[in-house]
Amino acid sequence: MSDTIGFMKEIAKLQTQVDALRTIQTSGIWTSWTPVFSGFSADPTANVYMYMVIGGACTAILRSGASGTSNAGTFTISAPIAARTLTNYVALNSAFVLDGSTGTTILHGRIAIASGGTAFTIATDLDGSGWTASGGKRVTYATITYLI
Repeated sequence: MSDTIGFMKEIAKLQTQVDALRTIQTSGIWTSWTPVFSGFSADPTANVYMYMVIGGACTAILRSGASGTSNAGTFTISAPIAARTLTNYVALNSAFVLDGSTGTTILHGRIAIASGGTAFTIATDLDGSGWTASGGKRVTYATITYLI
């Protein structure tokens, strides 16, 4: 009898896991968020900003379909979740960005978030260079995974 009860408990655990996987399949593991931008007089539009959390890491996808109007040499986007505070920690990745109204996408922009940071810093190159403080600018496409 105790073997039957143990077996039934294991089936119940498996059913719970199957239900969780079905939820992921139907609703996805990605969550949208609406970021706050700085460095603009008019924010980028046609945006897709999504993130997922697995374990102690957050992966974010950032995409603006249309440029915003730059009014500063800086560009930040609020993160969906704050980065973990760790000594000498910075998460970064390359990004596709557009600077100015030329319509030319720059392949090697950079996205970064510092230890304990609550916003992504976007740069026009891997060295962290700033932006033209007029015309259009946007993140054409970027992904970043960081510790939370």
